[in-house]
Amino acid sequence: MDAWVAMFDVYEEAYTRRERFAVLNDSTRMRGAPSAAIRRRIAELAKAHEEQSGRWVVHSATVVTNPVFRGVLTALNWLSPPVYRQTVHGERQGAVAALIRSLEEEGIPLSRALRSYRDAS
Repeated sequence: MDAWVAMFDVYEEAYTRRERFAVLNDSTRMRGAPSAAIRRRIAELAKAHEEQSGRWVVHSATVVTNPVFRGVLTALNWLSPPVYRQTVHGERQGAVAALIRSLEEEGIPLSRALRSYRDAS
């Protein structure tokens, strides 16, 4: 199935750690909008994961370079609003910076890689 749907398997694995986390969805390689069937499936999966997502996801930032695809993602969020903070960005640097801010605001320690990224910016 589509990579958009496959990301829910990654979430399932992350939930088992029972720690709050942030998500960077980098869609810069996306070459087309998800089909109606995929959009519907994403909405179903998001609804099924609401309780766990609300508890464990601090913030999800999605990078979408194409403005039309950013609009599609906005529409998906209207159909099934997430229970956690979600932002859409045109470039990766802004998305990562937003995630770092959210983690710091929540008092969640940054990994060494994120600290290095933050300090280099």
